[in-house]
Amino acid sequence: MPHPIIANARQHAHAPDHLQVKCFTIVPSPDEIARLRAEVANLEARGGKATLTVCGDKKRLCAEIDTRAPEYGERGQFRILKGY
Repeated sequence: MPHPIIANARQHAHAPDHLQVKCFTIVPSPDEIARLRAEVANLEARGGKATLTVCGDKKRLCAEIDTRAPEYGERGQFRILKGY
């Protein structure tokens, strides 16, 4: 029985024996796909949809915010990310 993550292994039919190449297609298991989908949903819920870029001469990380949302924090230093 082949390894469970290897879905397909074949040799090129027209290549000489010394040049044959084995091609593998690796497919995650259904459990791994479900785990990855849950992780994506968790990241989206916690800010994974935020638009990030770099800003200024120092190329600092910055995020697009909702400019119509209220400011939070003692100095108004927190804003809502756009799309949340």
